[in-house]
Amino acid sequence: MMGPFGWLAVYGGALVGQWVWASEFPFFGYSPQLVLVATVALAARRGALPAMSAGFLGGLLGNVGTRRLFGIDALAFVWVAYGVWWLSKNVDTSRCMPQCVLTVLMSWGYAALASAAGLVFAGSIQWPGWSACLVVPLYNALAAAALFMALEWAEGRRRLR
Repeated sequence: MMGPFGWLAVYGGALVGQWVWASEFPFFGYSPQLVLVATVALAARRGALPAMSAGFLGGLLGNVGTRRLFGIDALAFVWVAYGVWWLSKNVDTSRCMPQCVLTVLMSWGYAALASAAGLVFAGSIQWPGWSACLVVPLYNALAAAALFMALEWAEGRRRLR
């Protein structure tokens, strides 16, 4: 099991990776939400409280450089972590495919929550568009599969020591 410093490195890498990927290497104009993927992975592996805490901090840090409503990502990632934890009681999240499916579902939930919160707090819907709601969850699922394999390798290697 990865310790808190390992997860701090995962979240730091997700924040930097999301910023670099979105600004320098967007694929068809979109990039995966790596912080959301890290939140889903943490909630599936460690539970709700660590994921909610890390998601809140990651959401605030991610909102610093955007023009979006400040704090909306923090709120959304807290709800994503809680949703994954709640669903993980009935779904085996120790395998890759369920984590990828949960990542797609939470990506859609994130978009809906961010849009609704924009309507409530900013007076307008912050809708990313249909193409983003169809493409970005697939990118997130691919990133979730890659993160799952990397974490399995890291934890398996650690167990061998």
